[in-house]
Amino acid sequence: LERQSVRKQHSETVFTQDGNPKFNEIIDLGKVRLDDTLSFTVNSSYFETRLTNPINWQLGTARVRVSDFIANSVCEEDENEAKVSFWMTDPSSGTIVFDYDLINPCVLKVSYDRTSINCGLSPKILQTGMEEDPNGNKQTEYPKHVFIMTRGTRGDVQPFIALARGLAEEAGWLVTICTEERYRPLIERYSEVSQGKIQFKVSGGDTEERIDGAVSKWAFNQKSDLLQMVILGRSEREFFDTEPAFYYWASRLQPDLIMFGFTVANMAMILSESLQIPMIGFLLQPTGIPSKQYPSVVPLDWAMKPETAHKWNYRIKLFFENNPIDNTAMLNSMRANRGLSPFSHRVNNLTLMMKQNVPLVIPINETAFGGRPDDWNEHAVLTDFIFLRNGAVPNLKPKFMKIILDAHANREPVVVLCFSSMPVGRIRILEMCLMILNQCEMKPRVIGLIGNRAMAEIPSEAQTAKSIKIEEEAAEHVSTGRLLIEGGAPFSKLFPLVDFVLMHGGLGTTAECLLAGVPCMVSGVLLLDQRFWGRRVFELGVAPEPVHINELEKVIVKNVDVALSPGSSYAAKAEEIAKLLKSKNVGTGVNINVRAVVDLAEKARPVLVHRESITKKGSRFARELAKDLSAVAKDEVVAASGLAAKKVKSSARPIARSIHDRLQRNSHLIPGLVKTTVLHNGYELREKFKYNVKQRALKREHES
Repeated sequence: LERQSVRKQHSETVFTQDGNPKFNEIIDLGKVRLDDTLSFTVNSSYFETRLTNPINWQLGTARVRVSDFIANSVCEEDENEAKVSFWMTDPSSGTIVFDYDLINPCVLKVSYDRTSINCGLSPKILQTGMEEDPNGNKQTEYPKHVFIMTRGTRGDVQPFIALARGLAEEAGWLVTICTEERYRPLIERYSEVSQGKIQFKVSGGDTEERIDGAVSKWAFNQKSDLLQMVILGRSEREFFDTEPAFYYWASRLQPDLIMFGFTVANMAMILSESLQIPMIGFLLQPTGIPSKQYPSVVPLDWAMKPETAHKWNYRIKLFFENNPIDNTAMLNSMRANRGLSPFSHRVNNLTLMMKQNVPLVIPINETAFGGRPDDWNEHAVLTDFIFLRNGAVPNLKPKFMKIILDAHANREPVVVLCFSSMPVGRIRILEMCLMILNQCEMKPRVIGLIGNRAMAEIPSEAQTAKSIKIEEEAAEHVSTGRLLIEGGAPFSKLFPLVDFVLMHGGLGTTAECLLAGVPCMVSGVLLLDQRFWGRRVFELGVAPEPVHINELEKVIVKNVDVALSPGSSYAAKAEEIAKLLKSKNVGTGVNINVRAVVDLAEKARPVLVHRESITKKGSRFARELAKDLSAVAKDEVVAASGLAAKKVKSSARPIARSIHDRLQRNSHLIPGLVKTTVLHNGYELREKFKYNVKQRALKREHES
């Protein structure tokens, strides 16, 4: 039993039961609070034939708040024993533990004495002999049932919640959102609708916890364009471990339509093809769709043709999705497990979807995106930005209103820094805030949104003298009212009241900034589509060029002063773009996206059976994949450094001659006959070598 500390920065264990419980043993937990967390762990020990000591294996864990533990339990009306079931999750990744065939989840069943509970909560009472519906479906009279599958950060999930509300309210659909447990409270908060229904199903996994890992932070903070392509190529592979959960829910719920996000496209194809359910995409990262209009990853270091970038992305993506070295969750293994044909080494899922004309809805304004590409299929449509708005969106806290009103009263601008869930440390954010406060000529007030980046989460950084000094200086500015440090705020209500936004460049944040008519700048780790939006706001004239967080301190003061100066072109252009965007669509963008989904749902079909150039052997797959990668690399090297290639070629000839002469001079030292393979003119060289050896042998014989 775990309890949150007073400062709510960590949990402490208040009760532990070690060892194996006896059959029907009753455990008394003592005084329990509703916000306490129950943590169950299932361990296994088994013996191998040649080992004397057992092998210990942690099967899985289950964590649940006491309030949810009681609320989700059921009890027959004449019984005191209430029962509740949990899905076991892998302790290292948070993914759900399934059986060997990846069909059924591992379920832990726990019961408790409901008479011992006196807190205002009670289990669901069932009439004797009745069983609870495991799928939670009480009403079936809906025009359609859509199964939404997505994973990622909050920015990857929130637009689906807005769309789900629209499909329920306007079309009366039943909408099931299958995603990570972290987002259950957010989905349930917005699930109250006048018609239709929104329900949550867990997929397992925790993206934000994975992003906070040391390796992820290191990778995300690198500027390398090639490393960005590697991250993009692995973007779907990172979530393959949740395919069993998606398949479990889709096979049991049997929805009319599958809707998928960019990070789960391959798994959606498996569900659609194996269960014969029509599918439709709702893509927030459209640069992954092949097109000549844009590259898959906007490069920072060197120029690259869009076609070349997409080729590199395809090959890297195919390698990671069917990596013969890491066979824990290969795409073709997942397909074979569901009775489907494997993909060949040349098949990319997005290319295949474009060929089969799978409907794709892209919730992005066409003007902001730069126009609809001509090489998209006819069922791929750009709609408009979609926002989650209703009474559940909180108002700004009094702290925000105070610093904004005080700044306006003194005719001072207000600057906001926000990097969402991206791995930009608290100290780095505070450092940028202090540079703006201390060095900018326009003397702005600053609001820094640091999310969950608390001091306790970064002990190694906080212990340094520099970090302590930065914290102290920031505290001084907070006390004078020139700086506000908060976890977060509703952008729709904050951005229209400020004068400049320094952001990470995610789709949702960029859309809010453009609609607010505020000049901005994109910085941070510049991950994947954040580079695209950094380039787009620059091309639209509302922001300077995007800059990686490692280079930000060189330009931040200058860029902020230019944007805040009287008559700034950034401010004028931002206001112009905002008027243009609002004239095309007034509101949250939900209506236009709902209409697009409803219309395209009639054209949606299950994915066709894939039967082209199937490659089954891993060795052949690897050889052909390496051959393709080599061809792409060769084309780029020749195009980018032709002169260097010529110089290397010309330098190689005298080196080859020198090696040839040295072999001739030292041939008498080589005993017996030596077979030498030479790539260029190998046969002639080998024959000449044999002739010389033979002539020397005849000469020595003649002299003797």
